[in-house]
Amino acid sequence: MTQRSGFFNAIDIQPNGHGIIQGDPVNAKWSIWKTTNYGINWTKINTLNAWNTDASSFNSLYIRGQTIYFCGIGGKIFFSSNSGSNWTQQSVSLSWPIAIWFNNDSVGMVGSGLGKTTNGGVNWTTQSAPGSGTIRGIAGYGENWWYVRRYKTIHRSTNNGLTWSTDSTSQELWDIAISKTGTSLWAVGEFGSIYSNNGTITNVISNSIPLSIFLNQNYPNPFNPSTKIKFNILKNSFVELTVFDSSGRLIKKLLNESLQAGTYESVFDGSGIPSGVYFYTLKTNEFTETKKMILLK
Repeated sequence: MTQRSGFFNAIDIQPNGHGIIQGDPVNAKWSIWKTTNYGINWTKINTLNAWNTDASSFNSLYIRGQTIYFCGIGGKIFFSSNSGSNWTQQSVSLSWPIAIWFNNDSVGMVGSGLGKTTNGGVNWTTQSAPGSGTIRGIAGYGENWWYVRRYKTIHRSTNNGLTWSTDSTSQELWDIAISKTGTSLWAVGEFGSIYSNNGTITNVISNSIPLSIFLNQNYPNPFNPSTKIKFNILKNSFVELTVFDSSGRLIKKLLNESLQAGTYESVFDGSGIPSGVYFYTLKTNEFTETKKMILLK
């Protein structure tokens, strides 16, 4: 590929080898390049006109299948449903939106402040979000969302942005993303720092105090590659949820933190391990239980 002026802001390549590079306009056209073979070859898409004042920013690209979103200055969001053959301009009340992400075809969020859509971007609304500074990275899965503001904090919601909690890191963060397959979350920051949640996502199902502590059988079971483990916590307690193989070797710590009383559901991703019988153990100050599950690929 050859482009003698301008610069690129973002690149995104899918597991099937299809990918997009997006950059600022050159010669009244947005710089958009497409690959279908993991970046071995690139073809320029010259279908989207631009003004001389148009510009974009880093982390401003999201693609899934043939769907493409990217952001521009002045509250512009550009959308294509057919790999860039045709484009529609959307609008959000943010002066320079960046860090766009969608959890499904309908629900998406965008930074610098926080914008949200529930209809694929036809309409965008802004909402308050904890913290100060520009939101530089957004990622999500199901009803879970995370964002970073270039501070030592990751903000998380488990209910599509209705409420937020925080986790701390030792370095300032610049971006956050979720893996293309599985549920591993990755954040990058200054001085080369990289953080991961090791593929663990735990949802709060209910804050109501349950009648008893209980560990459910995972579902589905057998599973491939991920399964859900639901459990009740009777009172505020330090909770460990771990997965072992049949030899007793630790595979993953899904939880190792204090939780309030309530009902929770943790997602275990077995993408990187072979088929077989595995065991998961829930342990609190007053309770321990182990159950068996089967990974069948």
